Amino acid sequence: MENNPAKNSTAAAECQGRIRRVVFLDALHYIHARARLHLPPFMGDQSMRHLVLLACLLLLPGIAVSGVLGGIVSLGVGASFNSPAGDFADQAAAGWGGMAGVKIGIPIIDVTGAVEYIDFGEKDIAAGTTGDASMWGFTAGGRFALFPMIYAGAEIGTFSVTRTTTIGSQESTGDITYGAYGPIVGLNLLGFDLNGRYMVMDNATFTSIRLIYWF
Repeated sequence: MENNPAKNSTAAAECQGRIRRVVFLDALHYIHARARLHLPPFMGDQSMRHLVLLACLLLLPGIAVSGVLGGIVSLGVGASFNSPAGDFADQAAAGWGGMAGVKIGIPIIDVTGAVEYIDFGEKDIAAGTTGDASMWGFTAGGRFALFPMIYAGAEIGTFSVTRTTTIGSQESTGDITYGAYGPIVGLNLLGFDLNGRYMVMDNATFTSIRLIYWF
């Protein structure tokens, strides 16, 4: 049997590209399924399908490019632990989130984009009254290396926040979209990205610790 290194390398790259697509789209599907029970009222099932489709359309070009350019473009999936800050800490408790994103490496700086969902925990506001919140976010950012494996940068984005207040058996829900910005610092090691960020919004500021795997 003929051994053609060039052909074998091309086949391996194509296989890796297919694996990336499957893992990435499975991650988007998981985030979608996890969030379905916590959607803002204005987002029905059909709207959610459109949202996930939009995320795929925005990020799939990165998937295609990553199969050709290898290390220049990376896809990422991750989980986050998020804690409300400021006045927001009086309305919701800490909670978990998931994200899927793309990272484009260019000279000096890496550019990132992501879609994420965060489900904050329930908090006792007063006797017989509880509050909680969830949010969908679309972010973009830049990061540069401070030292080997250590980086710093910033992110901007928009978050659609749903707040729920329950008084006895009565539940009320409100939705609003905020612009957000904040610094980020992190550590890269063996494909894993451990970072912390502080996202500033009007009455919805939060801190976040994320673990992302880039592939």
